[in-house]
Amino acid sequence: MRRGTGAVKGSYGLLARFWRRVHPGRNPVARPWDRIEAAMLIGVVLAVLLAFPLAAVIGSSAYAGELAVAAHQRADRRPATATLLADAPPPVVTGEGQPVDTSAANVPARWTVNGVERHGNVAAHPGDRAGSTVPIWLTSSGDLAASPISSADAAMNGVLTGVFVWLAAVLLLTGLYWAGRWCLDRQRAAQWDREWALISGHWTRS
Repeated sequence: MRRGTGAVKGSYGLLARFWRRVHPGRNPVARPWDRIEAAMLIGVVLAVLLAFPLAAVIGSSAYAGELAVAAHQRADRRPATATLLADAPPPVVTGEGQPVDTSAANVPARWTVNGVERHGNVAAHPGDRAGSTVPIWLTSSGDLAASPISSADAAMNGVLTGVFVWLAAVLLLTGLYWAGRWCLDRQRAAQWDREWALISGHWTRS
């Protein structure tokens, strides 16, 4: 119970400090630099909130673009099979027999397009033997091509684009805020030195 109460008090304390920073009010101790910093912080918070819908729009646009590319690829490409002309490299395993690298390897293969035999390197699983078949994608001209972008990949790319744009905006705004605060700290320190020199002068004369 005490632990929960302490967490609530800690959260309240953070909110209270944040509120005092952004709202100096009529505090006689607050100086113009403090009010400028409060305005900067409010501006940064609002800009971060406004950057979220902007990032969502950019992410949606990227998703629509990916879908258009995927549709074009599906219209231009078709699945096929290729016959391996050589063995794929064996899988790399640990001393316990566990596979270490299961990535595909490029292996010479052949396939047929309109009765014409074509040759090239295709992706094969480690350990595939010569003569076995592997799935491939071909363009309308019969050349090898990557598989079309799936709807899931298009959605993921759109989400990642939106998140990247928002995080970039947050980092940029945060950097601008701290740069502005650094300038204000220099102004505050200079004003403090001037006031201290004036006060110390009075003490010296007295």
